[in-house]
This record gives sequence, C-alpha cells and structure tokens, in this order.
Amino acid sequence: MSVVVVLKVKLSIAEGGACEETKVHIVYLGEPEHNDPELVTASHLDMLESLLGSKKDASESMVHSYRHAFSGFAVHLTDSQAEKIAEHPDVLEVMPNHLYELQTTRTFDYLGVSQSNPKGLLHDAKMGEDTIIGVLDSGVWPESESFSDRGLGPIPAKWKGKCVDGQEFDSKKHCNKKLIGARYYMGSLFPKNRKDSKISKMEYMSVRESLPHGTHVASIAGGAFVPNVSNHGLGGGMVRGGAPKARIAMYKVCWRSLDDSCASAEVLKAMDDAVADGVDVISISIGRPIPILTEINQNNMFSYGAFHAVSKGIPVICAGGNYGPGDFTVQNIAPWIITVAATSLDRWFPTPLTLGNNVTLMGRVPFKGLEFQADLMYIKNIDMVTSAIDGKVTLVFLQKDEDPSGRGPNSVTPYVLKPDIAAPGMGILAATTPLQEGGKSGFISQTGTSMAAPAVSGLVALLRAVHPDWSPAALKSALVTTGN
Repeated sequence: MSVVVVLKVKLSIAEGGACEETKVHIVYLGEPEHNDPELVTASHLDMLESLLGSKKDASESMVHSYRHAFSGFAVHLTDSQAEKIAEHPDVLEVMPNHLYELQTTRTFDYLGVSQSNPKGLLHDAKMGEDTIIGVLDSGVWPESESFSDRGLGPIPAKWKGKCVDGQEFDSKKHCNKKLIGARYYMGSLFPKNRKDSKISKMEYMSVRESLPHGTHVASIAGGAFVPNVSNHGLGGGMVRGGAPKARIAMYKVCWRSLDDSCASAEVLKAMDDAVADGVDVISISIGRPIPILTEINQNNMFSYGAFHAVSKGIPVICAGGNYGPGDFTVQNIAPWIITVAATSLDRWFPTPLTLGNNVTLMGRVPFKGLEFQADLMYIKNIDMVTSAIDGKVTLVFLQKDEDPSGRGPNSVTPYVLKPDIAAPGMGILAATTPLQEGGKSGFISQTGTSMAAPAVSGLVALLRAVHPDWSPAALKSALVTTGN
C-alpha cells in the first residue's frame, strides 16, 4: 500500500521549475516515523527523489535532515517545487529559511546563588557537575579560562555528542571535560553550487568564534571559576557561570556576515542534534526582529524545534529580545519556551565628568585611567555613533528606566504571560575572544537579553541536577513562582 502512495506522489509532483532560482526551504513532517535516524533520513531522500527525479539530485539538494527530535529537512528548492512538495500528504508545513539575530562577576551573588552559602542550590546541585548545557550561538573561544576542566570528573555517560574538527579547532586539543561538544552548521548559507556563501572571510570554518558573542553567553551559563577578573580595573573579583561545574556543548549557528545572522535551517539542525546528544538544557540568545511571529506561524520554525525539544524533556531558555522598552516588544513568546528579560544589577561604575563651567556629571562608564581633557560631543542615542567621536568624550542621555530588554504584554495573546522571568543583563562581565575590541584580557562587559538568558540557563541546570525527574514545565514553574 505504501508503494502505491509513493508512485502516486511521483506522478503528481514530478520535477518542475528547473529554470527557477533555488532557495533553502524547510519541510516539516512532525514526529519521526522511525526510531532509527538513518531510516528517517532515507525517507526524506525518497520524498525528494520523487520530486526531483533522481537520487543524485535529491542528495545534492538536501542541506540538513532533521531526524531525532522531529522529522523534516532543509533543502534547495524553487518556489514551484516547494509548492508541489507541500501537497505531499506527509508534509505539514513548507517554509522558507529565515534569518535570526544575536540579542546582545556579580550576577549570581546578586541572585542569591552564592558559593559562600553551604546550604544553597549551588551546593545542593554540586555546582551542576553532571548537567550538560547546550548553547546555540556564534561559537566559542576554547582557550578561555572559563572553559578549564580543572577539578571536573569524567564526562557524563549519557553524553552522545562529539567535537568536530575544523579551521583552527582541533577536537583533541580544544575539547575537554568542560567543553565536551563542538558542532557547527552553515549549509543553508551556501547556494546550491557550494562555491561561495554569505560568510565573511574573517570567519573560522569551525566552531571557533569570530563573531564575539557565544563565548560570553556560554561562560555566563556554565563558565568555570576564574579569579582576579575586572572590567578595566573596576568590579574585580571571581567570575563564574550559573552552573560552574556543568559541561558545555557549543552549537555554532551564527556567523560573521553582512548581517551577522543565524539561519533557521541551522538552528533547527542544532536543536535536533542537541536532543540526540543528550543535553539537559538548551540556551538560545537569538531571535527575530519585530514584528513578533506567533508560535504557530509557518515562518517561525524556531518555536517548532523548541516544542519538540521540550516534548523530549529538555527545557529551552531564550532571550526576550532587545527591542524594548516599548510595550509588546518581547520575542520568543511560545508558551513552552522560558523567555527571559534583562534587568540591571545592584551596582554601577560612576566616572565624574567636569564640564567647562565646572558642573560635574556622573557618567555611567567603566573608566579608571588618568584624568584627561577632551572636547565633549553630545549624541541623541547610541545608534548615532560615527568616527566623528574619535578623541572626544561622548555624552548620551538615557531615561532612568530605559534599557533594551523586550517587554510584555504578549503581542499574540494576553493569556500567556511573557516574558516569564527577568535576570541581570546590564553590564555583565564574562569571557570573550581576545580579538574583540576591549577584550584583550579575555573578559568584557556586555549588555542585553543575550546575557540574561544564559544566567537563567545556568540556574535551570542547577535545578535539573537536584531534581532530574522534573519536567520542563515543573522547572519553569519553580523559577517563576518563587522569589528564593
């Protein structure tokens, strides 16, 4: 009977649109029909062969096969071919590949998760030693002290993932008992002929980070203890992640390019692999620009992947976006996602600025150098910064309550409260690539919900270590219904 169905499909959607330009489309099939991933991929190729006419064309056109958490594939298709395959009875959705963007010492003491408390969550969870945090981001700088494995025991037996070699990334050298996973995804950024891509020549064709973001995020979630770290001499002390003994698996889905973006085809494949690899938590600090898409919008495949991860028992924590402070600006609003807003800490670093009329203003800038004189330039907002500010003191006024964090209410339905929780995301000191401007020391302060989300991911990893039988819903409930 199944053979007859396939033959009918072959007759109804035989190849078409050969002269049209191909684009990456995502074909979503729902739950896998087989437990064997190889059989799932084989069924994807069979479906494509019925559309394109040959096994060779099917294999060359496929970008990714999603075969663990859910079934589907990313593929180069013309618009007419996408319309035809959408008619297949097993296909639930066909949608174009979309681009997402990155949402960019004291945090955990401020949150009350302190190493000095012998009876707190940090110690009950053994600092998260047996948990694995999967981070989907722009890669990692493996030499960072935040990814040292000193004092860690064996890698958990449940880990099924791997470290993939690549440009200036040697898995035997750069992975350890801390950084246990390293994969990278870029297939949809190449046209079908594979000769060029949108990726900058400055990028590493590996999980090594060129676009500074992922190292910072990963170290906030599960970075090791690093002493004597400061922000240009201010706020010195011990830096660590929320779960300092958790293991980290980096899935590089964001690339330095003209728009520094992250393609949904890559994000979905990373989620699919993370589920199969055995992560305990998925942390994602990326999102789409406004307007916000509903969780069932056919262009919002991000939430589809998160749904299947959560259905497999893996909580997904996402940044709420940096399009605030207006109302209805929070992103990643699917009910099954833990959506995180950003707040400030209980400290800031004031620097006195004395004007020519002897009026002194307190600037919010981490400066600890010698006193100097310079011309003063006023700009209305940070987006107006140009090379004209070189050699000048630049003054930007902010509203007292102004911050970039996306805010509710939920733009789709007021009955699902979003964001779910807020965490520190303003001026967060964490690891970075030494190639980043201002990051020569290997640490830098950054602001955004990108910094708040991994803080919550670290806390979820601790909770999961203490309560391994809790569902994602139970973990979320514990976070949002208690102030302790």
